[in-house]
Amino acid sequence: MVQAFITSRLDWCNSLYYGITDQLMRRLQSVQNAVARLITGNRRCDHISPVLRQLHWLPVWQRVSYKIVTLVHRYLSGHVPSYLDDDCRLVTDDCVLPTLHWLSAAHKVLLVIEHLLR
Repeated sequence: MVQAFITSRLDWCNSLYYGITDQLMRRLQSVQNAVARLITGNRRCDHISPVLRQLHWLPVWQRVSYKIVTLVHRYLSGHVPSYLDDDCRLVTDDCVLPTLHWLSAAHKVLLVIEHLLR
């Protein structure tokens, strides 16, 4: 029950965690670590990585990255709700992405969410 409650709270809108400060990310990670220890009965001095692997949990920053990559993949493959499809567009113009000059042209793709720009 605790696992379902905490993981649902960590995963709800977790793509909004992208770009938060390292301090806030560490706080979220400590919550996940505490729940993992509670579920497995491990002590605070035990390493947490094997515990997370045992539970098949990704660390918080990887959960955030996974969520964003999944959303972009769903958008590119045409499997998103209409409200996301209406508000998103792909940008490949070099003038929009000048800071990514080290990427090849094939990799210069940015998914822009229109309503955030308004």
